[in-house]
Amino acid sequence: MSKKNRVSFYIDGFNFYYGLRDGGPDWKKYYWINLVTLFAQFLKEEEELVEVNYFTAPPRSKGKRLRQAAFLNVNKSLNPNSLKVWKGNYKQVEKKCTICNRTYKDLEEKETDVNIAVKIIRDITFNEIDKAVIVSADSDLMAPLRFTKEYNEVNSSNKQLMILFPPNQHSRDLEGFDCLSIKMLNYEGRFKKALLQKRITTGAKQYYIPPEWDTYR
Repeated sequence: MSKKNRVSFYIDGFNFYYGLRDGGPDWKKYYWINLVTLFAQFLKEEEELVEVNYFTAPPRSKGKRLRQAAFLNVNKSLNPNSLKVWKGNYKQVEKKCTICNRTYKDLEEKETDVNIAVKIIRDITFNEIDKAVIVSADSDLMAPLRFTKEYNEVNSSNKQLMILFPPNQHSRDLEGFDCLSIKMLNYEGRFKKALLQKRITTGAKQYYIPPEWDTYR
């Protein structure tokens, strides 16, 4: 029996979340979803899952932070061996209003794109995977794509790449790179198969969909 190709997914959590949010009620209902079940459906027959890596940062808002915690906790409970969560943080930055030209302070999520790039480069160089699937439309992630291409050339290897654009998200730069790119917007059926029940029981623990998200079901 031939050995299967090892595949890991690298999810830009905020890009994925905002893609669902921007799709309106029809897509917001997929906030409460099993990440591993969803992305495992994008594996080919000759491939096997290594990890689903979810990169995010805790929101500043208490309500959003609690909803995110519920989502991550139920996913980690259901997929203890295949899901890994990587957290960045927020940094105060100065921005300029394009209308009035005044400067103001805002919070920006930091480290996510760097964490994704480092993780992919690590997994490639240590031969942990045969294929990396980036789930994002952030053009900052061109760096690990270019690295993998150069790595293949220098080492005469064949590490594969694929891009999954979250619903309602797109990048011309990423799409223009020499690898397969897929718009998840065209695969809503796979989202439906990965929807979680409103109440999930794992062992002695129970998890409930946040009430704010329950209105989308």
